[in-house]
Amino acid sequence: MGKKVWIGNRDEQPSKVFLFLKYGLILIITLNMIYETVLSYYICDFLKDDLATYKHQDEIWIREFYKTSKNFFVFTVILMILVSALEIVSVYSNSRILVPLYLFGFLLEWSFEIIGIYCSNDWNVMFYKILCELGRPLIFILGTSFGYFISDFYQGDMQIA
Repeated sequence: MGKKVWIGNRDEQPSKVFLFLKYGLILIITLNMIYETVLSYYICDFLKDDLATYKHQDEIWIREFYKTSKNFFVFTVILMILVSALEIVSVYSNSRILVPLYLFGFLLEWSFEIIGIYCSNDWNVMFYKILCELGRPLIFILGTSFGYFISDFYQGDMQIA
């Protein structure tokens, strides 16, 4: 007897732990995608109101800073939706090729957002964008666990067609 097969062969049922992880990860990714999209929409309005209190800055600077920050939020939401779509497809299909690709894309997108937060040099942008990033570590940990469970190493000498 070998190791317990989490994913199972095509003729076997996958284990309940594996299915719970798979569908839980898909649900968390979907909820995080909705959460970040809706929150980013409202954050742009909050940021506009907060920038109105900047009395020590020129009005043109405030407008340009708002436009740049809004573009940053919109671009990160678009990038996050694309990476989330790849995440959902790779997890749903149990793809050994797409899961590492999604983890790589996830880290690139997340790094871009963290660099953008750091380089903004504005407390409001940092605070609001960090609110969007709250679920990211959980998604990465669960995605890495999922990738490990479907890997050849964990499956041992079992072959999945």
